[in-house]
Amino acid sequence: MVKRKTLAIPIRCVDYSNTSQVVSLFSREEGLLEGIAKGAHRPKNSFQGPFDLAAIYDLVYLKRRNPGLSILAEAEVVDGWRGLRTCWKRYIAASQLLEFLRGVSLPADRNPELFDLAVRTLTLFSTDSVENIPWYMLHFEIRALHLLGFMGSVDACAVCGLPWPGGSRPAYFNPLAGGLVCRKCNEKSQTIPGGSITLPGSGVLLLKDLSELPAPPDSRGLEKKSFRQVHLCLAHSFTALLERPLKMLRYQASWL
Repeated sequence: MVKRKTLAIPIRCVDYSNTSQVVSLFSREEGLLEGIAKGAHRPKNSFQGPFDLAAIYDLVYLKRRNPGLSILAEAEVVDGWRGLRTCWKRYIAASQLLEFLRGVSLPADRNPELFDLAVRTLTLFSTDSVENIPWYMLHFEIRALHLLGFMGSVDACAVCGLPWPGGSRPAYFNPLAGGLVCRKCNEKSQTIPGGSITLPGSGVLLLKDLSELPAPPDSRGLEKKSFRQVHLCLAHSFTALLERPLKMLRYQASWL
């Protein structure tokens, strides 16, 4: 076994026997890391208590040379994001973010930019105004798809390369085709359930801007209509990417 250290966020915790846990973590150095925390439920352990979701740990683990669960040796809580536990909306947003990470994380698929984005977003969920949470979630969703390579082109048709004329001209968005598509290519492309999403020009610009910015900008002046249409577009994108809808989306839709 090889001893290693990384920052990590638990995304799934399952009790194993009376004292231990099997924990799936999204880590900065390893991508998806799955390990067993022996004795996590004992009064004295090396983890400051059992692992909890939506917290960031400084983790020491023993990685097997062969496939299998790693041994989680030590863990120290860096930030428990206590604010997430004080408000239903905050915790729902955090749960959706973790569900997304569970769907896209792979072993040995290191993506430190996505990890840093998740940490920054969970910190904002925990500390900033509740009214800003939908905006922070939208930025996370768009930026995460961009970092994973699934956002596709937002300047031109992903199929034929025809430039988007810009301005207020609407555009079709089809995640199965790779992003924006022109009218002609949209008729020929494989479509998602319910057909391609039609975005107004302001929605296309919003996609482009948020995909390129590491941190969310000021949301003042954002049209509610554009916000909701982009959110619908992203919901379809997640369904196409994960081949199933995110369960937590049903709760987020009630307060957008």
